[in-house]
Amino acid sequence: MQLTTNADDLNAELNWLNEVIETRFKLFFEQECAYSSVQEVNPPILNHSSYAQCLEQYHLGFAERIALSMALAAVLRPELLDVFFLKNKLFDRRFTEFGGATITSSGFMPSLQTLLFAAPTHEIKNI
Repeated sequence: MQLTTNADDLNAELNWLNEVIETRFKLFFEQECAYSSVQEVNPPILNHSSYAQCLEQYHLGFAERIALSMALAAVLRPELLDVFFLKNKLFDRRFTEFGGATITSSGFMPSLQTLLFAAPTHEIKNI
């Protein structure tokens, strides 16, 4: 039962991260968006999994959860981070403000700069 709960919670957390990233890109490119801030995207309510207990034990806030979720996404759902490969057509290269690094011909490893893009410090009070 515990494995299913962990898998369910990790899946919910990565779905939330995906929504945060999509929201951030819409806001960055000034597209129509249901939110005015990534902080408005509510994190999922998790079950009593080991993952949920870790979040609670260490009192992880919004930015810390985004950081942890990005690290997990790089391994568990790397396609979620593909959006960060987007090229700036003006310079014919990746957007430097997205941060991160290419770890293989197809993998993206988020960095602190990626976190700061996804969860801007002007929106987060306790980073």
